[in-house]
Order: sequence, then C-alpha cells, then structure tokens
Amino acid sequence: MNHAAESSPVSQNVADSAAWVCPLCAEIVGAQGTPGFQGNPGPSDSKDLYGSRVCAACAGRFTDRRWMAFMLDMVVLGYAWLLVDVVIQVAKGDLHAISHILPLNLLLAPLGMIGLPCWPITLAGSFNLRGRVDFAQTLLVLATFACVLLKDGFRGQSPGKHWLGLRVVDRETLRPTSLGGSMKRNLALLMPFFLGYIAVGLTLRRRGRFGEKWAGTVVIEDRFRDNPVFTGGRRRCRACSYDLTGNVSGRCPECGEDVYRMVRG
Repeated sequence: MNHAAESSPVSQNVADSAAWVCPLCAEIVGAQGTPGFQGNPGPSDSKDLYGSRVCAACAGRFTDRRWMAFMLDMVVLGYAWLLVDVVIQVAKGDLHAISHILPLNLLLAPLGMIGLPCWPITLAGSFNLRGRVDFAQTLLVLATFACVLLKDGFRGQSPGKHWLGLRVVDRETLRPTSLGGSMKRNLALLMPFFLGYIAVGLTLRRRGRFGEKWAGTVVIEDRFRDNPVFTGGRRRCRACSYDLTGNVSGRCPECGEDVYRMVRG
C-alpha cells in the first residue's frame, strides 16, 4: 500500500517550507488555499509579537484588545472624575452650575480623560486671577494621577484589562505585577502633551512597550498565559513561580502544586 499517496492536503501544507502553524490559534499560515494566504506565503502572513512569529490575525487582535482596554479605563476614569466633581460642587453649594453643566459632561467625561496629558493646563486652571488655589480641583487632579499610575496593580488588571482578558505580569516570575510595577509602567502616560501616548503607541507590539522595560513587566492574554509566546518559552508554577521548564513529574518540586491541575484550571 502506498502510504505517501494517502497523506492529507493539510499535512502537505504543514510540511511545505512556506507553511507554518500559529502558536496561538493553531491555524496553518502561509499555505496556498488557507484563509490567511496573501499570494506570497510565509512572512507576509506573519507578525512579530514579543519576539515570536504569530499570524497577522492574532497579532492584530492582541493589539486591538490592548487599545480597547486602555479606552475602557479612560471611560471609567472619566465618569469617576465627573462623580467626584459633582460631589465637590454640591459641597460648595453650586447647584446652579451642576444643573447647567452636568448633561454635557455626561457625554464628554470619557473624552476628557483622553486629554489627560494636557494636565498642566488643568492644573493652571485651578489658580484664579487673584492667585488663590482651588485645592479641591488640585486634589482631584492628583487623585487622577494616582488612579492612572496604580490601575494595573490589582492582580495585574485594570478594569479594561479585566473585561478583555488581559493581565500585566512580572517579566521574570510571570506573576501579576505589584502596585510599584504598575506605577513605573504607567508613568509614561503622564508625560505632558501626548508625548507618552505616542511613545507607547509606537512600541506597543514589542516585548515591553515604552515604560515596561523599566518596570520589568509584560502584558499577556489570560487564556494564553502558559503559551511560549507570552512566557518566553518558560513554564512557571502559578502558586510559587518556581521555574518548571523541563519538569516531567507533573508536580512542582518547590511547593508540591499539581502542575497538570494548574494547566487544566
């Protein structure tokens, strides 16, 4: 019997030197006849993600999720700002201003946080013509700074990252980043007049966007948290962060955790 004649078209495509399998979605990429084929098989269908070769669809989806998570964070922060501002105006007894401005602010609050890098102008507005400082407004700006800096420090997830299945982890231990790591990686977002936004956007697909190298962090997708694309080829115990690379016993030698149970979980 001629077994070579029975090989499937899929096997032939994978065997083709131009075809390869995406490590995230397991789709065959660069083979003629596949959905991602663009007429020039191989590199044209792949993108670099954290130094690994993945299909263009997976790379684009990951980048889109990161941008969407950031926008959701800004929406949440914008409405939080509005709520606190309303409380401040009520405490001042300025109910007339609230009734006139609130409807418009309900629509513009999310957009207001996108303009966060213009904070020098906002702070300047807290000084009146007589040189007196609006302490409530100043404290509100400082509280916003704290929220932006620390937003990823709660189990590695801001509200936007939680909703979209992303997490910020330590580059070495692969455990959720701390409040200190969150502060370091997000400090760039407070660079005035959108300089930080531009720097972050240009380096988003690298293994550590602008600010993350200093913080020692990296963003991963929770559902692919054990994938070599995000772990750099390493395996670590989720309980104690012990390096499990090469482990064949199925149990962490450091804490005794069941490795297979962690993978299934």
